[in-house]
Formats: sequence, structure tokens, C-alpha cells
Amino acid sequence: IMRMRALWASLPHVASFCHSPASVPPVEADAVNKRVEEAVIARREAFELLDEANRSLHLALGTATYDAYLATFSISDTSSAIRRFSQLLRVYKLLGDEQELSVMYRDIIVRPMVEAVVSWKAVGEARKSTAVVTQILSNIKHVLTSKVLQIVPLLRDTFGDSIHPVSDIVWSAVCDTLVKRMMFLFSPALPDVFHANFAAAQELLSLLEGQCETTQELYALRNSGDMPMWVRKWNLDVYHVQRTQELTDAFDKLFSNANLFTSPSMEPVTVAPTNTAQLTANASTLDLGGNLYAYHYAAAFEGLGELALRILGRRSFLHPLAARQMKLALTQLHNGLQRIESEAVRAATDGPAYIPLCYLLHDLTVFESFIKNDFVQVAKATLGEQSPQQQQQPSPPSSPTGYSANLALGNLLKLAVTCVADKRKKVSQSIHDSLLEAACVPLDRALSTAANRSGLANAPWPTEPSRQLEDTVAVFNQFAQLAAKVISREEVHSILAGVGVALCVKHQGAVISILQGSWRRLKAMQKVRRVANTGASPGASDNADFDKLVLLLYIDTSFLEEQLPQYLSSGMAGSDATVYQHYFRPLVMRGKWIVDYRQNANGTDEAPPMPALWPEVNEV
Repeated sequence: IMRMRALWASLPHVASFCHSPASVPPVEADAVNKRVEEAVIARREAFELLDEANRSLHLALGTATYDAYLATFSISDTSSAIRRFSQLLRVYKLLGDEQELSVMYRDIIVRPMVEAVVSWKAVGEARKSTAVVTQILSNIKHVLTSKVLQIVPLLRDTFGDSIHPVSDIVWSAVCDTLVKRMMFLFSPALPDVFHANFAAAQELLSLLEGQCETTQELYALRNSGDMPMWVRKWNLDVYHVQRTQELTDAFDKLFSNANLFTSPSMEPVTVAPTNTAQLTANASTLDLGGNLYAYHYAAAFEGLGELALRILGRRSFLHPLAARQMKLALTQLHNGLQRIESEAVRAATDGPAYIPLCYLLHDLTVFESFIKNDFVQVAKATLGEQSPQQQQQPSPPSSPTGYSANLALGNLLKLAVTCVADKRKKVSQSIHDSLLEAACVPLDRALSTAANRSGLANAPWPTEPSRQLEDTVAVFNQFAQLAAKVISREEVHSILAGVGVALCVKHQGAVISILQGSWRRLKAMQKVRRVANTGASPGASDNADFDKLVLLLYIDTSFLEEQLPQYLSSGMAGSDATVYQHYFRPLVMRGKWIVDYRQNANGTDEAPPMPALWPEVNEV
């Protein structure tokens, strides 16, 4: 330092001699030129000596800093060693050589430590074993934690934001060493090996991200000069294609199994239970409070659940691929549910459609519980392996963890639950439609018989309901008994209530249509008789035939209302009336009037005005 001061003191005199003409005495020109050349040479030598002194100073400072660094881990008086090391760091700051310190700390302190772990001998062994690769990366973490990262807070306190120790020093040395010595680390040839290597490397990177105290430091690390190369080395696209193909093959293998929908203890899918005893035997394994599947869909739902968990498993899931892998899981989930539903629809062609659909509805309820509980827990456990910085800080696009995994998780779980819930609603609606269709078949026959009877002259007054309606009641009772063993009571009541309303609406429309046609025929016949002037009282017998039809329809309606009271509650607020009482009030009033004053009229009681039917009948 003294030598440098002397050189600096001599330089102004040399400069003034070279540039000030007044300092040159009046001598010959050759003598003057010679003295100028000597001054220039002296100045050059002074600068060379100054550079040499500067190099010597930095070498001595670097050696002292390195010795002080080693002393912090070797002597018992750690506080004094750290204080000495801190004083040397302040010398670098006074000289304005922060970058010189970064280079020295990276190349002289950190890099040799990392290279000692990633030795060529260890690299040769790592080529043959994934466990050795994991061990090497784990040893690097240990070295960084015990000997490198402890000094990072001291560097941060001394230099502030002028340098970023984690990205400029530590990560640069680690990344450069791994890329140069372990190129096989990034090979996607074997998906399982690639996943293990990437997971171990990601843990190392997460350790460094955890040392970043501010957003600026984290951003500097994720956008450092080495990070783009590091990201490109990991060929995640190839890995995703391989995993997608594996999952697709497993999916096809699952649903191509001919015995997938046949349980050894149950009948094949095309043979639906036909009596209560057989159904009870098949439903003996049901437990609505547990996580059990029913009928022959168990293997399909269990296999589909395993595939969904396989995508999010720790052996295949990678955080940078969170969006694509979760989308893949959702796609396979939707396709699997479609295949299972198609099988249930195919099974419904050989018997009552609602029987296999009820089993499917039960299994969908159980599967929905699986999605909301087990699937969600596995997904959260997998994504929970992120570092706190990955969960809290927004990732720049160039980061290997650039996709917000938590956002992907939330979207996936919402879509998965919605997918299963929508499928449950669709199956429930299919059961509703199937049950309504089965109940309407005998009802349509009964209405057709009533319409044909209205054309018979002098037919007797009806006293019994149509026999076909017993089959309609049987459909409701059979479904209530069978479905109660498979799905919840609330679900059964909801389906039956919906079918009851739909049945009443359809029944009402058919009754109005029959009455409209019968009334038109009645008026047409009366018109013909008036034109022919036969002398008969117009409409006497015809009105009686029309009343007989109204009475028959009233008796049928009363029979259904009496036999299906628990299925026909209207559900209207403030009303205890059944659905039939709500939709068929005009018919009920007319039917009671006919019974009291037309069918059993004895001429002694004065009949009140005849109640009107629906306006659509147009009784004018």
C-alpha cells in the first residue's frame, strides 16, 4: 500500500512534465524529445508498477478473506473469526470491488466444494445408479447448508442490493458444475429415472430459493443467466408425452377387459335383478355410509380412481407440468365416466333401465366422495412439497416452476367435482326419464281404453278404475323398494317426486285431449241429429256418455292419488295438496258432481250448477 501511495504521488509530476511546455528549458530539440520519451517511459513503468501492486493487493486481500472464511468453521472463537471476515468484506466495499468478491467467492470457495462432491469418480458411479445421483445432490445440499449459505446473510448485510449472493455466487457455481459434469442428469430416456433426477434437482433449487429474503432476490435467481440453460436442459415435453402414453395405455387396458363389468359373485350386467330376493343378495355388500362400490361397476371405478391418483402421485407428478398433468387427469376422469355410463345404458336395454342406473348412481355418489376426500388429499400432499416461496411468490415465465400449482390445483378440483356432480345429475335424470317411461306405458293404455270406451253407446256407468293403472302403481312401488337398497332415501324421494309431477302433467294433458275429442264428437253428433230432424231430444244420451267418460277418468285419477300418496306431494309452500289435487281439481269437482247428482239422481234433490272442466275442453 505504501508503494502504491509513492507511485501515485510521482505520477502528477510526470504528467505535468509531459504536458507543460513551461517546464522544458530552452535546449536543442533532440534533447527535449529525449526527455519527453524518458518521461513517457517512466509513466508507463509507474502504471505497470501500480497494476502489479493492485494485483498484489487483491491477491493478499483474497487470501486473507479465504483464510478468514476457513477460520469461521475451524476455530473455537467463531465470533472473532466472523468479525475479521466482516472487516475484510468492508475493505472490498470500500474499494468498490463487489464483483471481484463475487468472482473470488464463487471460484475459490464455492466451486471447489461443489466439485469435490461431484467428483469424476462419483459421476461415473452415478451413471449406473439413480440412488447415487440423488445422494450426490443431497450431499451438495448438505455442503451448501453447512459451509456456504451461512455466510449469505453477512454478504447481504455488507453489500445490500449491489450483489445477489444466492444467484450470482452459489447458484452459478452449482449450475455450471452440474451441467458440465452430469449431462446424463437431464436425459428423458427413462421416465422414472428422469422424474427422480428432476425431483432431487428441484429440491436443491428450492433450498436456494428458500434463502431469498426478498422478491428481488428471488426474481434475480429465477432470471439469472444460468437459469434459461438449466430450464432447457430438462426436456419436460418429452417426459409429459411419455407419461401421457403410459396413462393412455393403462386406460385402454382397463376398459378393454371383458370382465371389467362382471363381478364373480354377481350376475353379468345384461341380467338385471328381477325380484327382491335376488336384489337383496346382490346388494349385501352395500354400505351407504362407507366407501364401497356396488354391483359390477366396482372394478371400473376403482381402476379409474387409481389412474387419477397415479397422475398426481409423487412418482410421476412434476410441478412445472402441473397444468398439463392436471388437465390430463381431468380428461381421463371424464372419459372413464363416459365409458361407465355407456355400459350402464347398454345394460338398460335388457330390462328396466332404472335398475343398472340406480347402481351407477350409487357408485357415482361414492366416487364423488372419493374425489372430494382422497383425491383432494393426495393432490394437496403432492403440491405441498413446494417451498414456501413457490407457494407465495409469483413465478416469472422463465422459471421452471412458472405455473402456479396452487391455482391449477384449485381449478382441477373444482372441475373434477363438477364433472362427477354433473354426471350424477345426468344419471339421476336418466333414472327419472326411464321410470317415467315405464310408468307411462300402462297409463297410456288405460287412457286409450277410456278414449275408445267413450264411443260406445249405452255403456254402463263405470265403478272400477282401469286395470292397467295397477301396473303404473307397481312400477312406483318396485322402484321404491329396489332403489332404497342402493341409493339414499332422499335421492329416492327426489326422483319419485319428480316423476310424480311429470306423470301428472302428462296425464293431465292426455285427459284434456281425450275430453276435447269426445266433446267435439258429441257436438258433431248433436248437429247431425238436428239437421236430420229425427225428433229425439238432442244430446240426452250423448251427454250421459260424456259424463261416463268424465267419471271414468275421475275414478282413475282418484285411484292413482290413493295408491301413490307418498310420491305425489306437491311440495308447494303452504299447501298440503297432492300433485293430482293440484292438476286435476276441475276433473275432481266434476266427477264428484256426477256421482252426487247425475249417476244416483232420484229427482228429489235440486242439483247445483255443474262445475266446469278446463277451459281447453271448451264446453260450449
